[in-house]
Amino acid sequence: MAFLLLSGCSASSRPFDLPARPSGGVFQTTSQNGTVLFETPAELMGAQVVAEAIDRYYDKAAAALGCRRNEPVDVWLIPGWRSLGSTNQDRIIFDSSPRSLSYADLTLVHEFVHWHSEGSVLEENLPHSMIEGICEYIAISLVERGRAFRLNLYSELLEEAWARGDALALSARLSIDKAEWLSLDRTTRYELYALSYTIVARIGLDRVCEEARIGPLSVDDMLRLACPGEDGVESLFKS
Repeated sequence: MAFLLLSGCSASSRPFDLPARPSGGVFQTTSQNGTVLFETPAELMGAQVVAEAIDRYYDKAAAALGCRRNEPVDVWLIPGWRSLGSTNQDRIIFDSSPRSLSYADLTLVHEFVHWHSEGSVLEENLPHSMIEGICEYIAISLVERGRAFRLNLYSELLEEAWARGDALALSARLSIDKAEWLSLDRTTRYELYALSYTIVARIGLDRVCEEARIGPLSVDDMLRLACPGEDGVESLFKS
């Protein structure tokens, strides 16, 4: 399986070990929604790609989510960063290696949703896995490039989990917190991306956000909304 095109997000409201702040150059977006920081002249083209993604999708991600942060975002380009993208309070860190740049828009929209949801009622009232599902849902909805591959991969991951008899165990792991999410092995994390995306898609983004604005939702609440019939969670794992 090819996992490269997945967001590989490391969202966190707590500080993690940050790389050094890039100081080689700054690329200002046309929209004034953000700034791209990079270290070497060789990264200038990558900085332009990221700046264009900010101009194209930053406002759209906020509109889809229904909330936004007022301050512009700083995106740090760090080639070979530990994940394709990480959002942490005051910046987004983006792996600007050439392979990551090929599908930068999907990764960055996912991170823009994390950025806008930081400190919001959605983040307060939803399990972390469901925030990840929302990030994936909005990214897949807004970005065409890579969409078909992503959806096919998610379907394949869930069907394989069902065939192994892991559906209930995987569903139970939706309740983990941010720290546990970051500690997951890559395969399990991507299976949870697939499952959380499918739950949000099944319920509908607008309803998820509406329910979360009313009050806290547990994973069990989300599963009941996503699977109201007799099939239960089984229906989430079968195309």
